[in-house]
Amino acid sequence: VLSLWEPEAQSLTVVASVGFTPVQLEALRGIREGGGACRRAALGGRRVVVADVETDSGFAPHRALARQLGFRAVHSTPVMSRTGACIGVLAVHFAAP
Repeated sequence: VLSLWEPEAQSLTVVASVGFTPVQLEALRGIREGGGACRRAALGGRRVVVADVETDSGFAPHRALARQLGFRAVHSTPVMSRTGACIGVLAVHFAAP
């Protein structure tokens, strides 16, 4: 999933994805806006790795949705501009930890 960071709104907008349906992407919005790995990567300017959604305490609020969507791990990497500002996040979701 490739999302663009909107600094004014402090939110991410999906612009490209592989493997998720539009309905699933809409469900993922709750994680992106609620402090999931992508939002943390965008705000922190650093890669966030959730090795296992079942054991990562920071991902606890999103476990049920991760189960529903079929992923157990996620790597979220911020895309930075030359000036060091986050312009987006590239996230890869994995079926296994």
